Amino acid sequence: MGDPSSAKNLIHIGDIINLIIGVLVFLGIAIASIGFGGIVVAWIPLAIAIWTHFRAKDALQLIDENRYNEAKNKVLIPSILSLLFNFLVGGLIILIGALSLPSENALRPAKPAAEPS
Repeated sequence: MGDPSSAKNLIHIGDIINLIIGVLVFLGIAIASIGFGGIVVAWIPLAIAIWTHFRAKDALQLIDENRYNEAKNKVLIPSILSLLFNFLVGGLIILIGALSLPSENALRPAKPAAEPS
């Protein structure tokens, strides 16, 4: 599909944006709401941003090891949750980066067919 280095850059940029937005959403909800209920709700986007960050770091290591399918699986669910809870920007960029990773089968040379004896 795409170039692994550009997909890696997209995942990294989306991760940074997602962390920034997660902190801003946390602060916005915490300041705007007074009481215990608002603080509990404010932790949700921040927790998703932090979880996505750790999953993205793991996916970047997997990309370096040329394990692209595992990297896709590592960030797919967190990026979708980031789309829902941390606005669209960070999660969408991570999702585009993950989907643009090449298939591992496309990078491996095809095995030669066995010759009949």
